[in-house]
Amino acid sequence: MKKVLLFVLMVVGATFVHGQSSVSVETMQSKEMEKLTKIVTLTNENVAFSKNQTAKLERVLLGKAKEIVKLRSQEITKSEYSQAYIKLEDKYNRQVQSHLTTEQKIEFRRNYKKPVKVTKD
Repeated sequence: MKKVLLFVLMVVGATFVHGQSSVSVETMQSKEMEKLTKIVTLTNENVAFSKNQTAKLERVLLGKAKEIVKLRSQEITKSEYSQAYIKLEDKYNRQVQSHLTTEQKIEFRRNYKKPVKVTKD
């Protein structure tokens, strides 16, 4: 009986943790999308994303969010985390830019380093 109870608790715990991580991935993805939209349209609102671009960018940012969650779960030093995060940022910035128009790329590069406020949840 104790083994069954322990197994049930493990399954429930694993489900709860998985549920939390998927929520954090979705939250992170939506914040990244909001940030990207603000970066690209910061100085020129005429370069908004099309529906097709939005769908593609959301898929890219979902992959980024999943990798960030995975990176955060690793037991590594701050320095190692920082280096890995920079590589991850570079990788996904290239992917994002591959889905942008020329005008959007110009705005992205112009505004990428500028501070952009994202809503808090």
